[in-house]
Amino acid sequence: MDRRTFMKGAAIAVSTPAAIGAVATLEIDLLIRRFYADKEAWSAMADEDGDLIADGPEYENSWASCKNLIRYQCRTEEDVRRKVTAILENGWLEETAEIGFGDEPFHFRDFLKTLIVPAA
Repeated sequence: MDRRTFMKGAAIAVSTPAAIGAVATLEIDLLIRRFYADKEAWSAMADEDGDLIADGPEYENSWASCKNLIRYQCRTEEDVRRKVTAILENGWLEETAEIGFGDEPFHFRDFLKTLIVPAA
């Protein structure tokens, strides 16, 4: 079962606001973990001088995870806190949130909208 199937099933299985918040928090945590795992795999591809090349499957996975985390729509205040903390702890995430994606239309304004928790 992939993550989307799990999350869809989890969202259906809960009904209280607290439980729904727990599912949302779980989703942001999964995105953060995925980003760091993919970034670590890409970082392992550095040459002997520590330089990284923005090419190859490890980079593509890392870039996709970066974008998925940046564009994640927060559903709770806890999501916002976890997302902002993760972004401030990583320069690449911070830069991407600020300047957007070069390979698709997503800008700083779009990022800011992801931090607005929808009304219940």
